Amino acid sequence: MSHTITDSPYVRGQVQPNFRSGQVTIIDYVVGGETVTAAEIFCTSVQSVFFAMCTINSLGLVLLPILVSGKIILVESNAGVLQQIPATVGLNAQVNFLATVTP
Repeated sequence: MSHTITDSPYVRGQVQPNFRSGQVTIIDYVVGGETVTAAEIFCTSVQSVFFAMCTINSLGLVLLPILVSGKIILVESNAGVLQQIPATVGLNAQVNFLATVTP
């Protein structure tokens, strides 16, 4: 795992106990996705998550984060076809999220 999570009262649930929001920065991306655990956003489980498009990254592409089996997979649209990006060292993709959780 190669990521950081911006810490804030929103990530810790101090503003709304059943919601978490913040930013995950995926530093080095591996094919298959980046695992982020519920404990990292200070909850016991995640019910649903919304990601914003990722426009800040070293590839200079608009990336679409998708949650699959607990991993954030980054995809790009190539001629209307979604495909996972290749492994990228130094990607530094900033992914904003809003999640509904069980505290």
